[in-house]
Amino acid sequence: NIETPWQNSVLSTSDEIFIVFELNVASLRQGKRLYTKIRELRGNAASITLVANKHKRKWFGNHFSRRELEKIFKAPHIKSVSLDNALLTDALNRAILPSEVAGRARFNKDLKRMFKERLDDAAR
Repeated sequence: NIETPWQNSVLSTSDEIFIVFELNVASLRQGKRLYTKIRELRGNAASITLVANKHKRKWFGNHFSRRELEKIFKAPHIKSVSLDNALLTDALNRAILPSEVAGRARFNKDLKRMFKERLDDAAR
């Protein structure tokens, strides 16, 4: 995490903040540090969405559950975006959006649901 002279002013004035982290200890620490910093600067007035990136849905294995993530961040409603290497590689190689490769892919559905919820919350 690199501190910049303009970081606090951006975090203090942004309308919507998305903190995207991966499901490993180093990324969780950095995400939690940033989340705490924003809460210290803005209190509960800031609209922050926490996003677990590259989330794998599996029955067994070493991974963090949504409940564990909510406990780590002390925040409810953590969103997740599925890991789909094949989709992202294909989109990158063809220089098109992932939604143009496979609009019904779980990755695209996750993003669509997350942004729709944020827009609905902002409209209230």
